[in-house]
Amino acid sequence: MANEEIIGPNIRVADILEQIERLDKMIAFHKMHAPDDAMLKQYQYLRRRYSLELTRLMKMYNFHLSPIKQKVAKPKSKQIKAAIPLS
Repeated sequence: MANEEIIGPNIRVADILEQIERLDKMIAFHKMHAPDDAMLKQYQYLRRRYSLELTRLMKMYNFHLSPIKQKVAKPKSKQIKAAIPLS
């Protein structure tokens, strides 16, 4: 982020997109293997920071990004039917 003034905004946008792509892979890996891992939280934090910076940079081009709301799949509830004896 300190190099932002040295390199142009176009290059920084490309760099951020590459960083987010790498972080997405690491997040997916950690979600699968260690969902409560501190590293997962750190990667998610870094991804949010890059996303905020990307949003700020894109405003320079009059292009506004908005977060995508992800749908979380809810587990299907299984109804347990009590067996009633027929006597």
